[in-house]
Amino acid sequence: MDWTQLKPNEIASLLGGLAGVAALGFRLIEVWRATHVAQQGNVLGAWNDLCERLQAQITANEQRLATLRAELQEIKRQHEADREAWHRKRAEMERRIHELENENAKLRERLDEMQQRRTP
Repeated sequence: MDWTQLKPNEIASLLGGLAGVAALGFRLIEVWRATHVAQQGNVLGAWNDLCERLQAQITANEQRLATLRAELQEIKRQHEADREAWHRKRAEMERRIHELENENAKLRERLDEMQQRRTP
């Protein structure tokens, strides 16, 4: 086809078609860019949401850790108090055992003396 022999209405029709294709191409590029920007925005939004949820979980875990550490300290304190009470009670029982053993020893001596006196 010889371009020089085209009639003005054919040239206009051809240029109109090319303009339509070009406009469609530009529109497709616009839509792709808008979609790409929207997707990037969605990704960034989802990323930010994930970061916020992770930070919230970290904060909740730190609060739970503080609570557990406080409970552990209380258990240690209570254990130490119970241990001290147990040591005091044990010492008191050992003292009482020693007293009763001494008392029994004295009573045995006295019993022996009394039995020796009874026997002529």
